[in-house]
Amino acid sequence: MASQAENFNLNKEGSKLTSLTNPVAGGKISFLHADTVKNEAAATAAITNAATLAQLTGIVIPITLGQAGHTAAQADAGTALTGAPWYDPQAGYVGSPDGGEGGTDPNPPNQIGDPAEKNYSLTPSDLFTEAGVAKDGSAQKLVNAILDSAYVSYNSGVLQGKGLSSMTVSRGDLTLTNSAVTDITGIENTYSRSYGVVFKYKQKGFIQDVNNNNTLPDIENDLTSNSGGGPF
Repeated sequence: MASQAENFNLNKEGSKLTSLTNPVAGGKISFLHADTVKNEAAATAAITNAATLAQLTGIVIPITLGQAGHTAAQADAGTALTGAPWYDPQAGYVGSPDGGEGGTDPNPPNQIGDPAEKNYSLTPSDLFTEAGVAKDGSAQKLVNAILDSAYVSYNSGVLQGKGLSSMTVSRGDLTLTNSAVTDITGIENTYSRSYGVVFKYKQKGFIQDVNNNNTLPDIENDLTSNSGGGPF
């Protein structure tokens, strides 16, 4: 299922970082600029030259608390976020990712990851204990969430006939690979899921100048507005 407009949607008409989640909802991907967290609009207004661009030092991403009323306990319990307006080319607007009727909810969710995935998500308790101790495994959880967002957003563009070719993302099913019975916890199931990401790079211009400096390859920009298909 593809998402609406730029909501979890990267395609040949636009692939800004903020569209990796939901760029119109609260808690959207923001930026650390001049030691202040700013959304895309605020950062755009603040960056006017090379000096102010150099003050952009970080990215702030949402986890599963982007929707009002969605508490940390609900996130840790795996409660699916609802309300994101998703779009199917055949069915039209279809409500929220979990099949509910929240397609026109004015406060849709915002999170890094797959908003329709009910089995797991990146939550506050994946990052720290309640005593403030940073957790091992948080790195894997973040990478997993980024891959899920990349797949959902890329697939949205494909299903709307505007898929990127500079980056292609595939994802396998969540598959049960092992099931064991233990004395303490009962049944312990192990699952796996595979991801595939392919980037296309382009090198153009003077490949080597008079000073023997090479023009380096970069990710290709395959937006429809860029007929040259050059690097970003």
